Amino acid sequence: MAIQAAISGDGVVLGRTTLIERDLAEGRLVRPFDETQSCELAYYLLHRKESENAPPVVALKEWLQHIASGD
Repeated sequence: MAIQAAISGDGVVLGRTTLIERDLAEGRLVRPFDETQSCELAYYLLHRKESENAPPVVALKEWLQHIASGD
């Protein structure tokens, strides 16, 4: 349900690559961060490409990066 909401442009989703790899490959979803890390338990923030610069998406990305970095 959350993945479909992100594809429809109604939100963002943190998801596992195995669940969204087809949507990534077909361009329905994009990874907003350039760098990826190998991790057994990793999460990704996904959103529609055209939403990349939307203020709520930018704010969420910045907040998540802040939280993840431990600053």
